[in-house]
Amino acid sequence: VVVCFSMVRILEECGAGGTGGQAEDSEWNTLTFWLASVYAHAPRAPLILAATHCDMIPSAQFQAACNSLDAILERVLALVPGVGMQLVHNAAGRLCFFPVDNTRKTRPETVVALRRALDEAVRTVLQAEKELPVEWVLTLRRLLEVASERTQLRLPLVLTLEESLEVAATQGVSNATELRQCLATLSAAGHLLYFP
Repeated sequence: VVVCFSMVRILEECGAGGTGGQAEDSEWNTLTFWLASVYAHAPRAPLILAATHCDMIPSAQFQAACNSLDAILERVLALVPGVGMQLVHNAAGRLCFFPVDNTRKTRPETVVALRRALDEAVRTVLQAEKELPVEWVLTLRRLLEVASERTQLRLPLVLTLEESLEVAATQGVSNATELRQCLATLSAAGHLLYFP
């Protein structure tokens, strides 16, 4: 899961030691909301924080801005206990986020670092997927196909447990107990949303 936010906006809102904007649409509140949502719906999925618009920070102030933002994000992460365990750290920058140059001109290495982190996160998820029963992986793929078909037909994306069981049965998952376990595992990994 990648959560993007404006590096410039959150630095402006938080200033030195602040806790973010009070407005409902502040970058701080929006970021807190999305971190809580990711943790609630995909508590085992890798999480990458991408701070956009780093190209708007003057080079002379860039490292200080990154250090300030790192401290701000540590305070935001503390508001959502547990989400820090999902976080993919920027080892090269020694930060809990990846600054991203939207122009790719000022700091092209930022996009390269983010791509590397994404590639590694995908490899981690795929490795975990290899450990799932084949029937569960096939069920996931078929459920995603059904979701795509329903989207094209402008039908709701929500499937009942009975509808999901019909799909799963064609892939070798034939009872509701196993399906519930399958859906809970896939939901925790961030592949789909399951509300028991």
